[in-house]
Amino acid sequence: MADAVLANMAHEVDVGRAATEGKIDMVELWLAAGGSPTAITLSSRGNEISLLQAACHSSRPACAAVVELLCELQLAREPS
Repeated sequence: MADAVLANMAHEVDVGRAATEGKIDMVELWLAAGGSPTAITLSSRGNEISLLQAACHSSRPACAAVVELLCELQLAREPS
């Protein structure tokens, strides 16, 4: 299943859509395969936004988990 998901999420636009829809399992799979938590995607209006922005712009409650994951990863990457 993971290979099928990753094959369909070929680039940041697809993972951005998953972030906007609160599909944390897909975001986690993409990150585990080497995707960047700071990747840039496109909004529904065609503007470049980060995955975090994509998740925050949605009013879906499921997006809270995506926001938390991306924030934790970003904090872990910052030097102490």
